[in-house]
Amino acid sequence: MKKEENNHSKITIYLQLATTLFTILFAILYLVNRKFIILLEFFLGIDFIFMAINNRVFYKRKGLTLFYIVFAVITIIIGIVGVFNG
Repeated sequence: MKKEENNHSKITIYLQLATTLFTILFAILYLVNRKFIILLEFFLGIDFIFMAINNRVFYKRKGLTLFYIVFAVITIIIGIVGVFNG
């Protein structure tokens, strides 16, 4: 059971890596075209969610986990507001 549980927890590391790469990609694209800000904000928020999960599961840090979750919610809300405000 421990090995299966370990494989599931590694998935969040890979998802964090993927969202970090997308965040970097959209940050570069944002420098070229300002319309990529919404995608950048969404991927940044999702990345912070995975950082919170990994921080809690692997490093057992409660303080930073809360910071990541709060920052993720704020970033995603800003992205949603940006979608509706055009």
